[in-house]
Amino acid sequence: MAAAQSALVDSRPVKTGSETEKAIIGVVEDYFWGRQNGDQERLQRGFLDTGDLKGIRQQDGQDVLNIEPLSAFRGRLAKPMTMDTKGEILALDIVDDKLAWVKLTLDSKVNTYTDYLMMYKINGQWKLVNKMFTNKRK
Repeated sequence: MAAAQSALVDSRPVKTGSETEKAIIGVVEDYFWGRQNGDQERLQRGFLDTGDLKGIRQQDGQDVLNIEPLSAFRGRLAKPMTMDTKGEILALDIVDDKLAWVKLTLDSKVNTYTDYLMMYKINGQWKLVNKMFTNKRK
């Protein structure tokens, strides 16, 4: 199926509607739709190139922390996803209009990813600086 069938919803019970919150949700939207559509411009807009992606992988029967630059991760998303995905924003916490984290799930027919997106406001722009995730196969 085409990525056009995908959706991103904000299911947080409380939303402030503040400009800060809107800007952070905008970064999440750029990440989600950039990922789904292979849109490098949208991914570039929200990612800090020196940021990291962190996840656990198996190596020789052991859990190993895999760390990858966000710029390399972004490069792997150069083509549209072939599978529909539902993205859901579960939580958002903002500290002093400088630091934020977002809990996001990405659900497809084969995987459910849970992402923690860490952001800083740098020179007036919110940037994703660290993405930690876990993956559950269905």
